[in-house]
Amino acid sequence: MSSYRASAPALLLATLLVPAAAAAHEFWLLPGSFAPELDQEVSVRIFVGDGFEHGEPYPRNPGHLLSFVHFGEEETPIGGELGDDPAGRFVATQPGVQAISYRSRASSLTLEASRFESYLADEGLEHVIEFRAQAGETATDGREAFSRCAKSLIRVAGGPTEGYDRRLGLDLEIIPTASPFGLETGARLPVLVLWQGEPLAGAQIRAFAEGHPDRTSEVRTGADGTATLTLDPAGVWMLSVVHMERAAPGADVDWESTWSSLTFRTDD
Repeated sequence: MSSYRASAPALLLATLLVPAAAAAHEFWLLPGSFAPELDQEVSVRIFVGDGFEHGEPYPRNPGHLLSFVHFGEEETPIGGELGDDPAGRFVATQPGVQAISYRSRASSLTLEASRFESYLADEGLEHVIEFRAQAGETATDGREAFSRCAKSLIRVAGGPTEGYDRRLGLDLEIIPTASPFGLETGARLPVLVLWQGEPLAGAQIRAFAEGHPDRTSEVRTGADGTATLTLDPAGVWMLSVVHMERAAPGADVDWESTWSSLTFRTDD
């Protein structure tokens, strides 16, 4: 993975990507290695786009960032400067499973009504479509505030796989309930989706396989917030989910959404 300090145009692009993110869908972390050696420096890049095949680098933007943390023996903020790509680096000092998380500040966006309805349908947000229909708002532009939660799991020095289900306290979080490491093609992986610490029912999870755009799949969580995905082929995967709620009365927007992703490599 290359590294650069962004130019002024690149910084402008980073700023523009914030409101464009709702249209671009996924937002994810990609470590330089999902299986680093002990004491190896690990770079972390951020991407935004439609799945792995259409992702664009998102240079570090402190105006967008709320927290960027490495979870090893301790919780350590991942430092960096404006325009950095990779957006941060840390040293893997402990064998076994470690996690990386990113939380963004909220950004506002208004989408034309038909485009907003299409976006809601794509992301499985039928409850919002139904609310808008019942309230006579289907033809009304969608005013939304959105924020991002991104998470990645790595396994250092081939260490133990315990810790894959560690809860990082993200507002919206995807948690494997079985180890995602050492899986073969076609393996099934159960996951849990939490919204503010509680199981989220009916959430649509999208799964993307790096290098295989034809293998994208979708699954819904049950009443207990769990779902099971078939990972075919083995390799790098991204899971993505979004949750949307009505904004409080008097807010500058009508809806508030939170997006979350999880990246990992099954064959490490």
